[in-house]
Amino acid sequence: MHKRLIPLVLAYAGDEEPIEGRTRLQKMVFVMQQELVEEGVFQEEDLYEFFAYDYGPFSKELAEAIDEMIEVGLLEEETKEYDEEGNLKYLYELQTEGRELAEQELDETAPAELLEKAQNLKQRYNDDLSLPEVIDEVYAEYPEYAEDSVY
Repeated sequence: MHKRLIPLVLAYAGDEEPIEGRTRLQKMVFVMQQELVEEGVFQEEDLYEFFAYDYGPFSKELAEAIDEMIEVGLLEEETKEYDEEGNLKYLYELQTEGRELAEQELDETAPAELLEKAQNLKQRYNDDLSLPEVIDEVYAEYPEYAEDSVY
C-alpha cells in the first residue's frame, strides 16, 4: 500500500464529504499515519515525513503530493471565503479518477479496517471538531509537534 492512498481514502471516506482546510487535512493524514504505524500496517520510513511547525505536524512532502494530486485530476481544491475579511478556506474533494483509484487500492491492497478508520477519523476531525479543537487534540496526543507552534 502506497502512502498516497492515505489522503485519497480520507477524501473518499464519509460519503466523500469535502475535507475543510489545508491544516485539517495535514492533521488527519498525520494522525492516520501514526495509527497505521502503531498497528504495523506501515513502517515509518514509508510515510510522509512530518515536523513541528506553526500549527503542529506539517509535511512539505504531503503538501507537494496534494498539489500533484490536484494537478493530475485525483483531487479538486476549491476555495471559499469564510469571514468578512476575505480569508479563504480550502476544500478538498475527490475527482472521478481519485475515487476510482481509491476504490481500486482499497479492494486490492488495503487492510479491511483502513476505510473504517478513515471514516471515524474524518467524522471526528472534519465534522465534530472545530479546527482549534483538532489542533488541541493533536497537541495533547503528540506534544513534541507543538514545539514551534504559533497557536
